[in-house]
Amino acid sequence: MTAGDLAKRSKIPKSRIYDVLTHLIDLGLIELQEGRPKRYRAVSPATAFQALLARKEEDHKGEIQHLYHQVNDLLTTPNLLPHPTPDDKTFWSAASDFRPMVQLYQTHMRELSQELLITGIINEYTEQVLPFTRQLYGGLIEFLARHGRVRYLWSFNFDERNLTDAQKIGNDRAFRRICQLIQEWLPSSSSAVEIKYVHVRFFTYFDLFDRNRAFLKIQHPLKTSAFFSCIMVNDPEFVRKLGEYFDDLWFSHAIA
Repeated sequence: MTAGDLAKRSKIPKSRIYDVLTHLIDLGLIELQEGRPKRYRAVSPATAFQALLARKEEDHKGEIQHLYHQVNDLLTTPNLLPHPTPDDKTFWSAASDFRPMVQLYQTHMRELSQELLITGIINEYTEQVLPFTRQLYGGLIEFLARHGRVRYLWSFNFDERNLTDAQKIGNDRAFRRICQLIQEWLPSSSSAVEIKYVHVRFFTYFDLFDRNRAFLKIQHPLKTSAFFSCIMVNDPEFVRKLGEYFDDLWFSHAIA
């Protein structure tokens, strides 16, 4: 089909038709047959999409490379970026509802390099809500691939009073079921992933990222099956104490 044919059919000036045809050729969506007059033919959809994707990929490659150089310049230029002052030592950020919590977690999951300590509660709803935690900890598999370590400590909703043997057996069975569900998601057979539990509840539920950042998980007051908000705290002394509390439970009281 010629540009003149297209102009007649569409009632659009031929000059504008040529501009559009030239752009479509650049995108690889049509072919040009040189001659008098020039003829144009649409390529197959598969070929057209492949050409378009290749073009976009090439465009973004240049943009990403440019961004990489900009970031590298920022990181290597002394005093260009602001540095924390003593007043910045304690920093916190909060998120309410599930989606904002996921966004906050994912921002810092990408920064993980060594160790992730997780606490959780096992009750009658845990098996139902556990799949949603895959979104919260969505980068765990990549973190493990970077040779990171994970310790996952579960608790039950009991106080400090002695449990009966039947209660302990029930807790152990529930814990084994949770482990099976986690194994479907994480390579928990790896020595880099350890899972244990304690019979009694924690005073608060939290996660520690590389022992320099704490996420306090606030249980929903009306739904004990879920956390409805979290607070990220960047306070070295506070995080250190939480780490000691976790280690004491893990090494002195937890059951594998």
